Amino acid sequence: MLADAIDLRTGDFGSITEAPHPVDAAVLEQFRLWRGTGVAVIDQGQNFRRIEKVTDATPRELEDEARSILRPFVERGDVAILAISSESPSVGATPDTGQVIIHYRNLRSGQLREVTT
Repeated sequence: MLADAIDLRTGDFGSITEAPHPVDAAVLEQFRLWRGTGVAVIDQGQNFRRIEKVTDATPRELEDEARSILRPFVERGDVAILAISSESPSVGATPDTGQVIIHYRNLRSGQLREVTT
């Protein structure tokens, strides 16, 4: 069964005829889920919302969270992280205006992928 092609930012279907590779779909799902928001997702998903204040350490915190999300995929040999960069807002700005850009290689398909969250 193919996973749905869902736009990470909007949650809308990107296509009803094509789907991402299962590894890519799983990675996207982990970045869409809010960790701890239900019994089934206690240890699944992301926890970016815990970063409540923008400080000089915020870019590193965002990158650390992204690495934490990808750790199981890396350990299983599903992905190789190529680069993680973060664009945090200036100190004192609203935290939810930043973003994290992850470049990885799907080791099962060999394709280069990018996730922006």
